[in-house]
Amino acid sequence: MTTKFSLYESPEILLTDQWEGILSTACYALTVSELNPSSFEGSVEKIDIGDLEIAEFKSDHHKLSRTPSHITNDEKDYISFIMPTRGSCEVTQLGKYSLVNPGNAVLLRSSQPYTMVCQDSFTYLSFRFPYANIASRVSNFENIFGRSLDLNSPTHSFIHNTLRSLLDNDDEECSLLKQRVASYIVDLCAAIIENEYCVGETHNGSEHQQKLRKRIYAFIFDHLSDPDLSPSAIADENKMSISYLHKLFKSEGISVNRWILMKRLEQCHEKLLNPGYQHLSISRIAFDTGFNSLAHFSTRFREYYGVSPRNFRVHEAA
Repeated sequence: MTTKFSLYESPEILLTDQWEGILSTACYALTVSELNPSSFEGSVEKIDIGDLEIAEFKSDHHKLSRTPSHITNDEKDYISFIMPTRGSCEVTQLGKYSLVNPGNAVLLRSSQPYTMVCQDSFTYLSFRFPYANIASRVSNFENIFGRSLDLNSPTHSFIHNTLRSLLDNDDEECSLLKQRVASYIVDLCAAIIENEYCVGETHNGSEHQQKLRKRIYAFIFDHLSDPDLSPSAIADENKMSISYLHKLFKSEGISVNRWILMKRLEQCHEKLLNPGYQHLSISRIAFDTGFNSLAHFSTRFREYYGVSPRNFRVHEAA
């Protein structure tokens, strides 16, 4: 049965809380921010098909954050296949940033923090299914979350029309057929990832490239504390052109600078969790890991983990 939620003509003072409540009911717990309560409108239309869910979200500009505290209180692990049909959104998860437009899609995992900034007049179809339904079918699946997936026109049209048709069909007598069709869409998602993004051996490149990539990774780890670490410095020290260095990282779906930032954030995260570093201030940990601006570190940490460094340390210590 199709369920509909709407925020049209909602009292301004309650609007943010009400939209959070709708999203929590329609999918899972999220924090809403950066919306204009005087003009914001939003609606959700969804249908559950067994353990799968299809929904259409319409909204004005706002930001969604899936935080560690949300995840701690939610034992379920879902994958959401997000496909914009109007407007665009900015997504960050696991150190990957993507601008997603109509014709693209992005996969998000509910058990990992993420942020999603929805632009004005934004509409997207969401196909949600348990992580276990696809994880065993795709190699190196973790590399895909947060990446923009380019869909060719026939594939985009087929997925859109099929999801829209399932969402519009309220006939309970067709429930078994709808489950089979929805399961086929999961298979199609797996095929898109494998075929279009060459995840696996082809994605990793030749044996020579894999060895070279490991050498670069080791070099970066050894020099994370250096604030002057840059693609040009890495290329010079490893006797390669900067264009070839970027090519090595492009095959991993991430830029050199983004990978450096991600590893610095992960190292800071580990230190903030480690009791052996409790005597060090947050700024000292950030600067020792190569950040040269506390404000920049705090902003990036919040984007990556969905919580500020200070609140994260307080929450984990408690």
